[in-house]
Amino acid sequence: MASIVSAKRDAAKVNEGDWVRLHLEDDPEKDAFLRTLGHTDAFRDALARRVGKVAQNYGGNASRIPTAVARAIDIDLYSTLLFKDIRGLEDEQGQPVDFERFCDLIRQPDYLPLFNLCVAAVASIGQMQDEAKETAAKN
Repeated sequence: MASIVSAKRDAAKVNEGDWVRLHLEDDPEKDAFLRTLGHTDAFRDALARRVGKVAQNYGGNASRIPTAVARAIDIDLYSTLLFKDIRGLEDEQGQPVDFERFCDLIRQPDYLPLFNLCVAAVASIGQMQDEAKETAAKN
């Protein structure tokens, strides 16, 4: 029988945020971590409003919004509403990347994979870890 716990999220973490490993490195001690909220209602509402407004330029059809425009909307909203801080990230010269620079970098096409990792981190906020699911299933 399936446990309902496997379908439960921690709403407090979604709304208050948490540090999430980005998995850029194999070694967790050398990896980067993003402090982020989860997909909050405020974020989803802001995204719907922004997409609706931009869609007016494309005959009201959101599916006609060019990918680059949609990506810019996503990056802007994630970086202003959900992403809160970064740690453990350094640039090509080995210099630490602060949060402001991180937000600038993820806007660049070369760093789309980094942004995608951050989106995955957001999706993981509030979700039970596999170990916790296994423990809950045994109980």
